[in-house]
Amino acid sequence: MRHDRAASGMLATLGLAGLLLVCGCGDASPGKPAGGAAADWPGAGACVDASRYVDLNSPTCGLQAAIDAAHAARADGGTVVLPPGQFPLRSSLVLSAGLTIRGSGASTILQCAGGATGTLARDCAVGDSEIELKAVCALRLGDEICLRDAEQNGWNCHKAIVLAVQGRRVRFAPASPRWFRVNQSAGVTHAFPAITADGTNDVTIESLRIVGPAASQPADVPFDFVNDAIHLVKCSRVRVRDVTVTRWPADGIGVQGGSDNQVIGCAVSDCRGHGFHPGTRLKQSVFTGNVARGNGQDGLYFCELVRSCTVSNNVFAENGGNGIGGMGLAWGQWNVCSGNVCDGNGRAGIECWGLNNVVTGNVCVNNSRSAPGKFPGILVINATGALIASNRCGDDQKAATQLTGIAETRESDGNLFQGNVVSGSQKGIERVGPHSVSANNIE
Repeated sequence: MRHDRAASGMLATLGLAGLLLVCGCGDASPGKPAGGAAADWPGAGACVDASRYVDLNSPTCGLQAAIDAAHAARADGGTVVLPPGQFPLRSSLVLSAGLTIRGSGASTILQCAGGATGTLARDCAVGDSEIELKAVCALRLGDEICLRDAEQNGWNCHKAIVLAVQGRRVRFAPASPRWFRVNQSAGVTHAFPAITADGTNDVTIESLRIVGPAASQPADVPFDFVNDAIHLVKCSRVRVRDVTVTRWPADGIGVQGGSDNQVIGCAVSDCRGHGFHPGTRLKQSVFTGNVARGNGQDGLYFCELVRSCTVSNNVFAENGGNGIGGMGLAWGQWNVCSGNVCDGNGRAGIECWGLNNVVTGNVCVNNSRSAPGKFPGILVINATGALIASNRCGDDQKAATQLTGIAETRESDGNLFQGNVVSGSQKGIERVGPHSVSANNIE
């Protein structure tokens, strides 16, 4: 779909009247759904045709205005339908409770128009709303930026919106809540999620593509998970379905905390970070039927204290780190990895840490490509009470890299290894725990 500047200006002038439609987004009179009485409207939910809001001069291409219109019409929900087209974002789309954001399949492309970076010339203090850079940076009004340094990063980054740029000086809001110091390599990046929500429940994201910037960031530019393509924080009952993420300069899809979330049928490839990121204190959620390929770190990475989550029937291939990494970190427990294929990853096929986690029915083949012979198909680290059963580990490459099937390491103990097939590996199952048990395995 083509949008010229004249059309964008015209679209930006349209008001709310006529833009709220019943789901299906057919024609409707203002305030009344097509084919129904006005009294039916409250029960129908608002459906907004986002094409009527498109403004390519806006940091969100006008799509945030469509989201806000749906929320204004019905505070507890609504649907925003994104048209086919490529939409260069300079800032995140922020979702409200109960909202469904639905693309038109692969023809709806949200593209990161960010990527500019700068180094601070002086410290940014608590309460500062302006930074001075060593050199002019390609930032402009409305850009979403991320301030960080070697000590303050991750959750401690500061996210803000650019209010003005004058040469090497950048003014932003909100003001910085912490120090960012030059002697800690303080810098700013035009980095942000394409879609985000914080403490927002009952959201659905479906049927669209998210693409990173046209020019890849240099490898030495730092990145943070708070800028994942989809970044959900402390949300519950979220559904992410049929979404493709490519070349994003952070992780692909991150779900940090919350519960009862599902990521289903998505594909993440060639991102700088992890493909999928079930994050800190997430519980009782599901990642199933997904594919992560060629990402810089793990195909899927469990962060700390993830509990009672299921990762099943996915494919994690040719990622720079593990196929599945970090399960059980910081004593995360009662998680299940089942029926996954981990093929040709840089490190282990699957990492298992923590307490009472289950790894069953997976295929781990041809991994450890970043360091031939170093990483097994399944790596059990400081784990207790793990069930490692009915997995198939092997290597059929001409020059094998995954030489060990399953390795229990460090302070691991009290684990059960049962019914695994690791034949074809130079080393079958390595066990260190005096109370761990191996039974009915084929080595």
